Amino acid sequence: MRLEDLGLIGNCQYSALIHNSGEVVWCCLPRFDSEPVFSTLLDSQDGGRYRIGPAGGEIGVQRYQPNTNILETTFQTPTGSFKVIDFAPRFLHYDRAFRPTQLIRIVEPLEGAPRITVACEPRLISTVEAIYKDLSMGGWLQRYSLNDGFGKPSVAFVICTFWLIEAFAAVGRRDEARAVFDRTRASLSRLGLLAEDYDPAEPRMWGNFPQTYSHVGLINAAFAASPQWAEVL
Repeated sequence: MRLEDLGLIGNCQYSALIHNSGEVVWCCLPRFDSEPVFSTLLDSQDGGRYRIGPAGGEIGVQRYQPNTNILETTFQTPTGSFKVIDFAPRFLHYDRAFRPTQLIRIVEPLEGAPRITVACEPRLISTVEAIYKDLSMGGWLQRYSLNDGFGKPSVAFVICTFWLIEAFAAVGRRDEARAVFDRTRASLSRLGLLAEDYDPAEPRMWGNFPQTYSHVGLINAAFAASPQWAEVL
């Protein structure tokens, strides 16, 4: 990938690099120093991708709208043409500069009937899948799986499981979030208390008991896994 083929957009809250193929190849959210959500600039396999471009893979021509940071990428295909307009909004709101964490992508048809491909897979999704695959233990989640000098962990870390529920909800896998939450809630003691760890093989609570941050995790996970207003109204 050539740096000359990249355009930059931003609003002083975050920025993004857009390739002339229509792909966001680098974008950290919600701040410049956050983890990248899209990073195929460095990792073409698991970096997370967001591409709006021709189905045939044609390369576009980029330009900025005059005196703005609004990027246009125009594509010509055998069946027609279109352009993708990318920008990060910034405007005055209550006499202050408002810089929302929003990436705006507009597709504007120009001629004919071009075939367009849209692929959006944030890095967060692949990260959640990898963590669940590597650290899952009987439906619960470990902190790590390697030998720490005392042997490999034989129990799950309760708050990590609640973080998993929040992550499932954040990437739209709400049914899985609720299923994991219901399973963990069924493991509460009769008094509704949680330990630091859980042994799925027994099954039983394990370690420090009761553990404050396990209960904080339970509350946050309950909010994350709850139905949205649109689902109940």
